[in-house]
Amino acid sequence: MFFEKEKRTLSNILEETMHYLFCNLIDIEQKLALEREELLCTIVVAVVDAQAKKAETIAIGDGLIAYNGKIVDYEQDDRPDYMAYHLKKDFKIWYLGQKQRLSLDNLFDLSICTDGIFTFREFDNRFKIDKTTEEIIDVLLINEQYKDSELMLKKKMIDIDTNFGLKPSDDLAVIRVIF
Repeated sequence: MFFEKEKRTLSNILEETMHYLFCNLIDIEQKLALEREELLCTIVVAVVDAQAKKAETIAIGDGLIAYNGKIVDYEQDDRPDYMAYHLKKDFKIWYLGQKQRLSLDNLFDLSICTDGIFTFREFDNRFKIDKTTEEIIDVLLINEQYKDSELMLKKKMIDIDTNFGLKPSDDLAVIRVIF
């Protein structure tokens, strides 16, 4: 993009990224002779312009986006509309129908994560402290403790385990950017 004369918007870059992913998923499905069920996955993507403090986001399936202290939870009642269901369709038509998108500006904090954030459970009965999902979300996605550390999220996960005996019981992926 640096050498191109044409400046692309974040929205264009997000669409191009999703198109690339869509085509690669089709290619992987064919090359590995996978069944559709083997391709079902949550996808949460953010294209960020750190200098302008802007982002374009999309969530495919269940996920969560936190920005500037606000939470947007994409919950599809255990019936996520995964990309893999649409690989036989025209990409453009599928993409234009996506509703779980945000255009954000004036950002100072942005997190994207999978719905594994809702699965924290006690595993070893060390503690009898109840932490709500909202409190876990606050610790991981809102609270700025350890913000000067590259290991911020790892430290927070250790704190949650050490202080409350909680761990996620499903896959959890979190990306957080503090501007």
